[in-house]
Amino acid sequence: MKNNIQPFSYQQSSHSCWIVSFHNAMMAIYGTSYKVPHDMSKLFYNISSDDGVSNRDMETILKHVRDRNRLKIVSFKKKHINRKIIRRHLKKNNTVMICDINSGKHSVLVTDIQEDELIAFDPDWDSVMTGDHYKKKFTCCPYGDEEKNLLNPNHNVSIKIDHLLKDPIHKKDKFVMGDVSKRHVAFISKLK
Repeated sequence: MKNNIQPFSYQQSSHSCWIVSFHNAMMAIYGTSYKVPHDMSKLFYNISSDDGVSNRDMETILKHVRDRNRLKIVSFKKKHINRKIIRRHLKKNNTVMICDINSGKHSVLVTDIQEDELIAFDPDWDSVMTGDHYKKKFTCCPYGDEEKNLLNPNHNVSIKIDHLLKDPIHKKDKFVMGDVSKRHVAFISKLK
């Protein structure tokens, strides 16, 4: 991921996590000079509902964006998502992953992998503002300094890859994919 990108955005409506994660992915790939074209943003929000974005609509958006922006977008679903696939794709230069968690009820952006830890941005401020951590499986880190003066603009949660792939989901669990039948990830990178 580029170091000189503008801070990522948090969602302003309850079911816009995938859309905001996608906008943030474009900033991660293109840097500060990229602005999401208005017609594309309009498509994103028009296709969403009070329940978020369906997998079918998600694929429609990804195809439209891929064709228009010369992006490589590779999606995986259900049992085809594993640590090897995640590792292989995130290790490629300038590739990000939009990942559904909580059995498809929420989406986060993963921008990097460092050993077994995924560097991510959760667009739901309420989810990360507490600074939660759970048995070293994930750590919410919304602040960039110990005095909590500066927000960390592009990384607010670190997730162990085995925790992300955990199934089934328990009430205490955050940042897990959950039910295998509802898993979806999209790896996005710019074509050269």
